[in-house]
Amino acid sequence: MKNFTEFLSEAELKTKIDKLSGGKYDGWFLVMKWSERGKFYPDGKPFKSEKEAKEHEKTLSLSSLAYDRISKAWKKAHSSVPIRKFPSNEYPAKILQAMKTEMDKEFKKEFPKGPFTEAQLKRSLFSDSISHAMDSWDYLSGVIIKKGKK
Repeated sequence: MKNFTEFLSEAELKTKIDKLSGGKYDGWFLVMKWSERGKFYPDGKPFKSEKEAKEHEKTLSLSSLAYDRISKAWKKAHSSVPIRKFPSNEYPAKILQAMKTEMDKEFKKEFPKGPFTEAQLKRSLFSDSISHAMDSWDYLSGVIIKKGKK
């Protein structure tokens, strides 16, 4: 089992900061993110100071770290609760419990009490504004980023 610093060092390999030269943004800093296609691409607009760029890079590496681990726990929870075995009124409670269990397992070293409240997990699973798994992972990784910055 990897520890948090190993995950974080892997996430940091997926980001870098480039200093721009020439043109409108001379001397500005651009945060680059590694893509699955095997190259870096800019993540957002350039920053005036290196400090701002480093903050954004830290947020980006934390979010990619959280995203991978949340998706892993999410997939385990959904595969452990087969939708056809339960009546429709029991499924939401079962999937919520499975999500809580898997998230607690995945993040138990960093967050002994669990990274998410039941309300946050319920929102990620059943909210109308969160339409599919990717949106839910974005929401939950945002929660982790807030906790990680403290």
